[in-house]
Amino acid sequence: MLLIIDLKPHKILKSLEFLQNPWTFFGIKFAPILMPIEDRICTVVIYIWTHTILFLALFTTIVMIYMLILTKYWWVALAYCGWVLYDKDTMNKGGRSGWVRERMRNWVFWKYFVRYFPIRLVKTANLETNKNYVIGSHPHGICSAGAFGAFGTEGAGFGAKYPGISPYLHTLDMNCLGPLHREWILGLGCCSSSKKSISHVLSRPGGAASVLVVGGASESIYSEEGRLRLVLKNRKGFVKLAMRHGADLVPSFSFGETGIYSQVSNSTGSFLSIVQESVKQLTGVVPCLFKGRGFFQYSFGLMPLTNPITVVVGHPIKVTKNENPTNEAIDALHLSYMEELNQLYEAHKSKYGQKHINIEFV
Repeated sequence: MLLIIDLKPHKILKSLEFLQNPWTFFGIKFAPILMPIEDRICTVVIYIWTHTILFLALFTTIVMIYMLILTKYWWVALAYCGWVLYDKDTMNKGGRSGWVRERMRNWVFWKYFVRYFPIRLVKTANLETNKNYVIGSHPHGICSAGAFGAFGTEGAGFGAKYPGISPYLHTLDMNCLGPLHREWILGLGCCSSSKKSISHVLSRPGGAASVLVVGGASESIYSEEGRLRLVLKNRKGFVKLAMRHGADLVPSFSFGETGIYSQVSNSTGSFLSIVQESVKQLTGVVPCLFKGRGFFQYSFGLMPLTNPITVVVGHPIKVTKNENPTNEAIDALHLSYMEELNQLYEAHKSKYGQKHINIEFV
């Protein structure tokens, strides 16, 4: 008797179809065993990015201390410390520039980063190259992945959509000081969120955009599905700086940002919220108890979930230069910004978000 085996590709794929779908074991949802190689690469990229953000600075600091005290390579650690001190002010001068910034922003690594979620950048108006801008990014979420992908890299094609405009994503000083961690942050052109740093960017002759995640660490504790709270009511410093430099204000909203992690409930007055507020007062960072996914499974872990993020950039609000603006003028422009941001959100929430959710300004 002859045994006939059908080796047609579509037959083989159909027989292996069960390996191409997620599967559950003891309540844990695992990733498919067979999946496209590009999806695997995206997962590896996000794994590297997540663990770099969370652990690189801490790990390299421990290694540097160990080298300095307990090994014969103390001079390497000492030399690097000297370099950091010498180079410290780069974080207040727009980060790295020239070919370093250009090459790092265009790494293929970031294409896979953006593809993972995926992140999409939506343009609604032109930005003139003879003007400078302050782009407000909302919401912060847990890790501001949308703002990072859209403005901190060329993964979403910012340069192609806004030719002649150079974005500078501002972040906490601690991100610009950690050993090795600072090198890739500054290399992308990211820089400090200090007043000195923002003023340096806005002092350029034109074509520069300071990108600020306005809600900051305080807003991360409000990251949740089904409700949208933005820390903005009393955030007026960016408006004052925009007025002093005559930089137009541009609101942007990252739809889907709050869907890449879930967070343990931290209602006002709870033990967790009190601890978070205390730590924030001491360090400037809010510890969040969040849950994402792992490398091989979707049920828990530190990696963000695959949830589409659409970053919509609004129309610029014209700002007249005023080096000494009054509080009334700042309040009026701040109110105009909040109204423009709300209009931007309302105009696009049905397409990219959830139409029944409204912004709550806190």
